[in-house]
This record gives sequence, structure tokens and C-alpha cells, in this order.
Amino acid sequence: MPKTLKISATEVRKDFFNILDLVSQDAIQVHISKRGIDSGVILQKSNQTCYVLPHKTDVQRVCETAGVLKTSGYKKNEIDLAQDQLVKEYFEKNPKGPDA
Repeated sequence: MPKTLKISATEVRKDFFNILDLVSQDAIQVHISKRGIDSGVILQKSNQTCYVLPHKTDVQRVCETAGVLKTSGYKKNEIDLAQDQLVKEYFEKNPKGPDA
């Protein structure tokens, strides 16, 4: 398990690329704190593969779907519902998928 470095957001900003290199090598994880925010943010290496939107038009499509989820009050799975709705609408507009 990598060691944790606790550092302020200002210090991270000053040396971001070096810190990112250390995190990507799985050498450290970083706990970033910022004045005015109660809890910090952890920057650590991810084992997940991320999808990168290949075209600006795809980003525009995502922006168009913002706010599509209509709920009556807060639901614990609200983010999951929004993601499902986003994917559904994306494939309705792009039936061949992102590589088409």
C-alpha cells in the first residue's frame, strides 16, 4: 500500500506534474486539503479504464443531456439513475456507438 502525503491544494498546484508522476508509479497517494472544504480529496492510482470522448460533438451531446433526470426529491441512487439515462439517450442519438 502506498504512503499517503497530506498536502494543501496550493502546494499540489505548484508541483502537480511531479506529484502526478509519483501517484501514477503507485509510489504515493495524496490527501489534498483546501481551506473552506471540510473533507479532503484523495488522489491515487486507478485500476479502472476510462472512456475518453473522441469528438467535441460527443461532449456537446453530454452537455445537452444535463438535467434530463427529473425526480421528486433526493434519491440515494440518483447518480446511477442519471448515468443510466445519459447512456440511454446517447445510444438513442448514436445507435452505432462512440466509434462510428
